[in-house]
Amino acid sequence: ERLAYVDFGRATRIGNGNHSAVYSVPIKFPYIALAGVNADGEAGVVAKLAFRPLEDRSHLTNEARRYASFSADVQQDIGIYDPAKPDSPPVIMPAIVPKFYGYYIPVVDEDIDMEGIEDERKEPLKTALQSLSPIILMEDCGKSYENRDPSGIER
Repeated sequence: ERLAYVDFGRATRIGNGNHSAVYSVPIKFPYIALAGVNADGEAGVVAKLAFRPLEDRSHLTNEARRYASFSADVQQDIGIYDPAKPDSPPVIMPAIVPKFYGYYIPVVDEDIDMEGIEDERKEPLKTALQSLSPIILMEDCGKSYENRDPSGIER
């Protein structure tokens, strides 16, 4: 079972898209040791949530489909050797797109226990739960494309 905890209580808003807010969010892997994970088992990811979950869900769904369609080759750094300089270290080409960790759609149990909740609050609460935004999770590579000026071999 693959399990991780995304802590939106510690999220930091880092930008906006046309239809979504972008957050840097800690994710905790309780029983997995991975590169980039600190001693507490945490790493950083980027999460995108729709501004208006019901209206913008299709935009996030389409974006997630695009990320899911990319091959692993464009989601990882690649070292390229210069044949004219065989003894020199490789030039590291950054990934074209961040690693895609998935698209998560909140599921609300229709039979959610509403015991102890006043009757007039039950329907608004169900509506609020059903309108939670889907979440796109991807690598926090720390680089914004808009602020980057590719040069030389990157072009």
